[in-house]
Amino acid sequence: MRVRVAILITSLMLIQGCQLAPDNLSAHVALTKDVQLQLLKHWPHTPVQQLHQVTWSHPAYMPRTMLVTSALDVSRVLLIGLSPLGQELWRVKMTPGSPLQTSGLEPFNQPQLAKAVVADMQLHQWPVPSLQQQLKGGYINQISNKRTVINAKGDVIWLSTVDVGGVVIENIAGGYTLRVVLLEELKLEQAEQDH
Repeated sequence: MRVRVAILITSLMLIQGCQLAPDNLSAHVALTKDVQLQLLKHWPHTPVQQLHQVTWSHPAYMPRTMLVTSALDVSRVLLIGLSPLGQELWRVKMTPGSPLQTSGLEPFNQPQLAKAVVADMQLHQWPVPSLQQQLKGGYINQISNKRTVINAKGDVIWLSTVDVGGVVIENIAGGYTLRVVLLEELKLEQAEQDH
């Protein structure tokens, strides 16, 4: 009888532990240990399709360039990462009321990577008031062509700067830099968006 009680208690503890474990398909992104962003699952402006060239740089690695295409509207956020030759590397889709969906080739198939890409994009493009409601443990500041995320201690952990060549995103907490160049943008009509 004691063995059954012990098994029951252990099972309940494991179930409770699973409920507390982070969900890789949730839309929470840890920018740092103390700053969290809840990703927005819709685009608050006119529906748009965009194609960007993104160059990722980190001091310990060679720079990498990819294309990122996105479809943004009130019903979804869809991003697809492509190699310079057009091969799909990863895909992220978010819709209101559904978990984050990711797919891709290794190592791009990691949900953490997909969420980091979406977080960088949203922190740069989405309206500050909408983002601020989703940010815990920090705040967003925008002055002219610069947008920063600042933690509770006053440290800048993320920065984007718009210049004539595009956008430079410095993920200070993550240790990397992105140079983002908009190659093409297409505004969509409501009728096209519904297909």
